Amino acid sequence: MAWFKAVPALILYFVFSPSAHGLGLKYLAHAELPHRMSVQKTKLGGLSGIYYSSDEKLLYAVSDDRGKINEPRLYTFKVQLSEGQRSEIKLEVTPKDVLFLHKRNEKGPLHGVIDLEAIAPLPWGNFLLPSEGDNNHKPRLSPELFDVKPDASWVRSFPLPEQLVPEKSGKQTIGIQNNKSVEGLSTSPSGKILAATEAPLVQDARPDEKWVRFIQYESPEAWIIRPTKQFIYPLDTVIQGSGVFLENGVSEILFVDENQVLVLERAVFLNMKEVFCDVRIYLVNLSGAQDVGGLGSLAKEKEVRPLTKKLIYQLKDLQKTNPEFQKIENFEGMSWGPELKNHGRILLLVSDDNFMRNQRTQFLAFELIP
Repeated sequence: MAWFKAVPALILYFVFSPSAHGLGLKYLAHAELPHRMSVQKTKLGGLSGIYYSSDEKLLYAVSDDRGKINEPRLYTFKVQLSEGQRSEIKLEVTPKDVLFLHKRNEKGPLHGVIDLEAIAPLPWGNFLLPSEGDNNHKPRLSPELFDVKPDASWVRSFPLPEQLVPEKSGKQTIGIQNNKSVEGLSTSPSGKILAATEAPLVQDARPDEKWVRFIQYESPEAWIIRPTKQFIYPLDTVIQGSGVFLENGVSEILFVDENQVLVLERAVFLNMKEVFCDVRIYLVNLSGAQDVGGLGSLAKEKEVRPLTKKLIYQLKDLQKTNPEFQKIENFEGMSWGPELKNHGRILLLVSDDNFMRNQRTQFLAFELIP
């Protein structure tokens, strides 16, 4: 039995916004999981990063539970896209397994403040997972990148560049803001890795602009990745919405090819005690981008050249014809998905319900239009 609510979408309806690079997205279908559904004695929710393995035909997802409800964990899902009568597309998402983070040769889960936000494959077949750390802990717990086997056993940690790491104690003057560390993670076809912070670093705060850092990693030798470059991505500064604006940040990134990257940018609003989001997908090109890795602070820099971004999709456009999207959920995960006959590359999104009753775990499927 599939634990999902599959919702068909008419192929006749789509939103296509051409970009300077000629890419666009066409909405296909969505599916919704029951709120706080039980999967192997865990409460499913908080899905904030996904990766589809075409070899295994499985979708991996991390939960940002922080160990408050269940131990730090990954889920696997079976994802099926099918075309029915009148060219309707159906999306089915079925939970398969729960993988608890644990140390090698130990059965118990890995403890501590572990806040998983993304997942990407490493060149040697393992997964890379970012943990946000905790600035409220005394001493502060630094953000990390974990090398994790497919069974979720921890292998090693990789450090983040010094610009991202807060002081252990005292007044914070550098590093990530609390709970706003590496939120996006993706691997290019050649194996280079890009990590994106959700919000500006403490020392990068500017009065009229909000810039986040993209960190490029490469693997100079087996089992090792090292940061090689940093780029600046400009967040939207003017947000339109009917509620009280709370925040805006990068929630995921995804390589299209070796240089082009999709960026999932999400603003959060509060309206009549209900949380809703404005979610946009942009395209950026890393080719020729300025490397700012040597800059400790961007606060007063005048010669910095941020990446140029092009809007290719707004999820609020789905509200025009489909009542299921009168409220846009908190989408945080993005991955390429399974193949669908007679269609182009499939893009999947997932929303993080934050384990709250008025938020949903929803999957969306799109077709990439070249």
